[in-house]
Formats: sequence, structure tokens, C-alpha cells
Amino acid sequence: MGKKLKDEVNCLYKCLEIEIDGVFKSLLLLKKKKYAALNVVNWGTKDETIVKEVKGLDMVRRDWCSLSKSVGNKVLEEILSGKEREAIVLELNNYLSDIGAKMKDGTMNLAEYVITKQLTRAPSEYADFKSLPHVIVADRLIKTGVKSSSDVVNNFIGYVICKVNTEEAEEKKEGGMA
Repeated sequence: MGKKLKDEVNCLYKCLEIEIDGVFKSLLLLKKKKYAALNVVNWGTKDETIVKEVKGLDMVRRDWCSLSKSVGNKVLEEILSGKEREAIVLELNNYLSDIGAKMKDGTMNLAEYVITKQLTRAPSEYADFKSLPHVIVADRLIKTGVKSSSDVVNNFIGYVICKVNTEEAEEKKEGGMA
């Protein structure tokens, strides 16, 4: 069908020629340049294989924690699996409930939450210092003497974003533990 469409378009429009870029078994298209698919490589030959292809989604970006990436990959794996919709929904509901429970009870490893970003210049050279967590962390590392300015520039800085429990913070403050 794709070859027939290509031939028809190429026949009708002499200034435009299209080619088949790929054959997909399944495709989840979110936006232009943001998709996940099962790409059929060497389609129609004896070497035909299926390869998962992910472009532009969070799980392929560096600035997301490994937990986000692994959860995203699991969700994609299920969506593209070819299983019945009800089976996919049930599997994902169980999986996400389990992840949520581990997060709530604190049994999820802290390393799963680490976000890594590259610092391209010295912290003092960033204009909007307060809105860039990796720059704040790098600045603290320098100020506490853990790292020098030359050690952090062009290196990756890991950090975790936390929410302070205001009740516990107040109790510690009142008890002289702050």
C-alpha cells in the first residue's frame, strides 16, 4: 500500500518525489518529532526485524531521572506490545500502583530520583542562577570546598528535587534541631 501511494504521488507531481522512510508495526505519535514506534527494519526480506524507536520523548532525554525513564519505557513497552487494551490497562495500573506505593513508603532507592544536567560554564556566569538547580548544586559544591570551579565546568551535576515537610521542619526548629 505504501509503495502504491508513493508511485501515485510521484506520478502526479513531477516537482515532488517521495520515498518510504520506514515501515512501522505500531506507532504512538504524540507530536511532530515526538513518537515511539516498532520499526520494521529490512521490511519484506528474510532479514526483517522489529526495532523499538523512540524520538523526542522524556525517556530519551538526559534531564530526567532514571525512575521517570524506566517507568516511561515500561509504559511504552506495554502500549506497543500488541496485547488487548484491557490487559494493557490492567498491567499498567498494577505496575504504576506498585511504583506509587514504593514512593510513598520510602522504599524506592534515592538514586532513582537523581537528575543529571551538564554545567557548561562557571555558576557565576549564569544569569538566572536561582531557577537552575544544577547550577545551585555546583555553586554549593564550590563554596563548601568539595569541588573547584574547574571541576564542575563541562561536567555533569547530579541533584534531587525535594519537598520540605513544613510540619517536620517547624518541629525541628522549635526543638533546636534546625
